[in-house]
Amino acid sequence: DSRNQGLVAVKVLPPKRARAQERLLIRFRREMEISQRVGHPHLTRTLEVGVHLGINYIAMEFIPGKNMHKLIHEQGPFKVPRAARLFI
Repeated sequence: DSRNQGLVAVKVLPPKRARAQERLLIRFRREMEISQRVGHPHLTRTLEVGVHLGINYIAMEFIPGKNMHKLIHEQGPFKVPRAARLFI
């Protein structure tokens, strides 16, 4: 974020995918709208949403760490109790 030199996470919908599958664009735009209205201590804050040079984006607070995909790739499937705690 050039305003405060902080890190942000940016989720984008590549224009090719948006053009090829209109339902993806509709779903992403719905996510953009909902993410601005939701506030919860266990969810990332949405800082900004928009379209820049034809690319739809959601800018969120950056939370350091590994994502679930990487954890499963490195450690294998979670045992049910751990998976339940993470999904709650």
